Amino acid sequence: MITLYDTATGSLNLGDQIIMQAVIKQLEVLFEQETFIQYPTHYPMSKYAANKAWKNSLAFVGGTNILQSHWEIKPKKNQWAIGFFESFKMQPAILFGCGWQSYNEKTTFKAKKFYENSLSSKFLHSVRDSYTVERLKQIGVKNVLNTACPTMWGMDRDFIDTVRTKKSNTVVFTLTDYNKNYDLDVKLIKILLSNYNNIYFWPQGHEDLSYFKELSEIDNHIKRSLINILPHNLNCYDDLLLNEEVDFVGTRLHAGIRAIQHKQRSIIIGIDNRALEMSKDFDLPVVNRTELGYLEEIIVKDQKLNISIPVESINKWRNQFYYLNFDHS
Repeated sequence: MITLYDTATGSLNLGDQIIMQAVIKQLEVLFEQETFIQYPTHYPMSKYAANKAWKNSLAFVGGTNILQSHWEIKPKKNQWAIGFFESFKMQPAILFGCGWQSYNEKTTFKAKKFYENSLSSKFLHSVRDSYTVERLKQIGVKNVLNTACPTMWGMDRDFIDTVRTKKSNTVVFTLTDYNKNYDLDVKLIKILLSNYNNIYFWPQGHEDLSYFKELSEIDNHIKRSLINILPHNLNCYDDLLLNEEVDFVGTRLHAGIRAIQHKQRSIIIGIDNRALEMSKDFDLPVVNRTELGYLEEIIVKDQKLNISIPVESINKWRNQFYYLNFDHS
């Protein structure tokens, strides 16, 4: 059996579901004969669950913005709900598509010690961008590869050539409730209202809809009657992407990646290190939110994607598992 630390269960951000679907898809190909036992990262494990999780053959941590510069004694205070002292007892885990949470914060001694104990020294780790590679190397975790997020692993040149390049008359947009900028987000919506006939809003995060309502009350040009609001539901978003020709423009990174997975035209508005770093590394189509003056020009032009996934690093990470022997007796 293989332990999988699941970053989607219990999360109010549907982007975590998009990531975990990709994580599970890739791991099931690598370990098609094995059973995965999933443990949510958002909630502390019971002593019984921890004892079971730490006895399995391997353990993986499934993506997202889970690495941070500080670590607390109590599990519930951490992004990955394992306490500092538990790291001395747990089975070291393998990162898969994980990322560092923020710029600039200095990594504390407790965080360094936690990663020293909790991360495998035997296997190579997979992280989503070069910034995360550097943050880990600074604290002594050198067995790490920049593989991009597993949500991008299918985006080779043959796939990218099938993604629609011409502007649609329909757009779906997203906002981010925990990273608000009232002036720039109002500007974003008004640009979309000026350039599209049909507009959808998808609340990827639980409070995104409340934030959209705040914006519509701030500026009377944003009329809710002109915007179709989708449910806070990944299936509904997928249905739209599958059944209509629709552009994506918005601040939610994985909503934008999901649109590309469905061969839809995507313009991701970068608001933090995640989208900006992945744009630097892989030419993901990202516009910095501070540069919305260029957005209208980008919307009206044909968009030819130049996404370049790190195939060599992906294969190196995968290949380390091909010769493992598991006892199925």
